[in-house]
Amino acid sequence: MANTFIGKPCRNCGNTERYVSGNKPCVECVKRNSQERLKSGKTKKYAQKNSVKINQQNRKRYNNLSEEDKKARNRRQHIRTYGIQPEDYDRMLVEQNGVCACCGERETNPKKDHLSIDHCHDTGVVRALLCDRCNRGIGAFGDNLDMLHKAVLYLQRYSKQSCE
Repeated sequence: MANTFIGKPCRNCGNTERYVSGNKPCVECVKRNSQERLKSGKTKKYAQKNSVKINQQNRKRYNNLSEEDKKARNRRQHIRTYGIQPEDYDRMLVEQNGVCACCGERETNPKKDHLSIDHCHDTGVVRALLCDRCNRGIGAFGDNLDMLHKAVLYLQRYSKQSCE
């Protein structure tokens, strides 16, 4: 969030808290204008029309970050995708002793340095943190308990025969 300061009153509403000096709108007017553009669809239209320019600016901004800042940004973005805060993720990680809620192991995928956030695809409710292998396995069965049960029965029946 940009720093604000108290200065000359806004021409629209008289508020004095601003992001920048001069005759620019105050903080509240900027927020209100942004919400109105979003509701009217102007923001979406602008983004579609200028997607190449926006993507270039975003890439440039991202590439100028330090590796540590990139990691922190990606972590926040990943976590917020599921509607939780980084503190919620950290709490879940502590409750699970830093291991997968399904298999009880640490993340084994060398390309990932964190556990995945498992969630219900129907409601979006976060369930637990899973390693990449368990998250992909459960996802491949579409969260379908009946299919998972059939897979367990299959393995119980055939793994003993084929492994002997």
